[in-house]
Amino acid sequence: MTDKKTRYFQQQVAATLSKAEPLLVRLIWVSLTLLLTLTLLAQLGYRNQSLLQQALPDSVVTQLCRIASCPPPAPARQSQLITVSTHQLNPSNDYPSAVNFDLTLINNAAQPQPYPIIDFWFEDKEGTIAARRYFLPQDYQPNTSKKMASNTPLTISLTLVSSDNNRGYQFKIR
Repeated sequence: MTDKKTRYFQQQVAATLSKAEPLLVRLIWVSLTLLLTLTLLAQLGYRNQSLLQQALPDSVVTQLCRIASCPPPAPARQSQLITVSTHQLNPSNDYPSAVNFDLTLINNAAQPQPYPIIDFWFEDKEGTIAARRYFLPQDYQPNTSKKMASNTPLTISLTLVSSDNNRGYQFKIR
């Protein structure tokens, strides 16, 4: 009788294990997939910190960087606090078909901030954009690792190719 009971018990254990095996395999696969997905998201977040900083509130970004041991996010540029005190367009002495766009910027923020992007465009006689260029900080500032000092004028000279069709110009600090 014990042989019968033992065999019955072994059959029950084998049946339970054969049912649990696919569940265990599924659980392992789901765990590994979740772990790899979280690792990929962490890598993407670390690589694209500036995009995350724009999309998420500052407190969330700071907490994520603290957890991931990444450098703290750089403060966002407040271009509305950068004013232009003077600007003028002059013929270039170096190139016959070029002009120099000279402007003086002042950072009115209480603290230093990243240098701005300068969006410049020429307009034709109808007022439509004839040519446009975005000047990144590295285009006009040799050392962009430093920040734009507060309440200190910064004079910039940008050289642009011009044509006879250009009737006016506009620019925006971004």
